[in-house]
Amino acid sequence: MDIKRGKYILRSEPMCCWIEEEYEAKDRKTGKTKKAWKNISGYYPDFKMLCEEGLPKHLLVASDAKSMKKLVEEVRDIHDKIARMSYERVKEIAEGKE
Repeated sequence: MDIKRGKYILRSEPMCCWIEEEYEAKDRKTGKTKKAWKNISGYYPDFKMLCEEGLPKHLLVASDAKSMKKLVEEVRDIHDKIARMSYERVKEIAEGKE
């Protein structure tokens, strides 16, 4: 699952989740630049741990929020979206639509 916000993307797999940042990488052979992603948060076993240890400092950089209240709303929106997507995925697996 991938959720993009500005130049950041929240990625997850069944066993972990992390945050990546987009940057311009230069190809050594051709000299051309291209989009690339680098992990900036480390890997966490669940979304709760990522929020507690890796998400806030990076979201502050990417957020347009002017207050803590707005920032909390943004984090809740991200959490709700992930919860819905996780529920849908579990439901697919349970129904054998893998």
